[in-house]
Amino acid sequence: MKTLLFFTLDARQTAARIVYVFLTATLFILICFSLRTAAPIPLTGKSAVNGEKAEKTAALTFDCSLSNEYTDKILGVLSQHTVKATFFVTGDWAENHPESLTAIYEAGHEIGTHSASHKHFSSLTLEEKAQELLQSRKSISSIISAPILWFRPPYGDSDRETYSAARASGFSCVLWDLDSQDWKNTPPKQISSQLASQCRDGDILLFQNEALNTSTALSYLIPALEEKGFRFATISELYAKH
Repeated sequence: MKTLLFFTLDARQTAARIVYVFLTATLFILICFSLRTAAPIPLTGKSAVNGEKAEKTAALTFDCSLSNEYTDKILGVLSQHTVKATFFVTGDWAENHPESLTAIYEAGHEIGTHSASHKHFSSLTLEEKAQELLQSRKSISSIISAPILWFRPPYGDSDRETYSAARASGFSCVLWDLDSQDWKNTPPKQISSQLASQCRDGDILLFQNEALNTSTALSYLIPALEEKGFRFATISELYAKH
């Protein structure tokens, strides 16, 4: 009886092993077949299957705090290439150049704040930081009825209190990835070639609205980046994607 019982158990174990091997082999064959016949996964933006370039995104941003001499030229180049950008303006600049702020807004560009008076934020108290931010919103909002969501600290100078003050005032802080350093009056083609060679998907590019060669540099840079598969977005659009 014991012999018969052991024989029965051994037979069941052998049968179970056979079934396990069969199911494993069948599953392996099905997986291999699926991998061979599955359609390729499309890349973000344009599909690489048909030879087109995958789409990348970059944001052109402009700080407006001093003069206003070249703003119209910049707007002209952006309009010519159907590109939307983000302009960070100080409250003082907005009050001194309301017609330019209105033109930027009506052209469909995004408006952010660059503080009220372009001070080094790390040297201000928390209360002074908050006052700068609230005053800048008041100045901008007295001219255009646009939501102001983004704050770029002057000189990129910020600390933990700056971020706290910004959040408490309803702003998110934005710096940049690539600085054109256009304020050095570098030749336009040099500005363009340097930025085009360095730009990566999701990068934020920094320009100044009062720099001599900015508009001409943009006329070279925009087509160069588009040729590399880039499209341009506002800061809000960029962060929505990334």
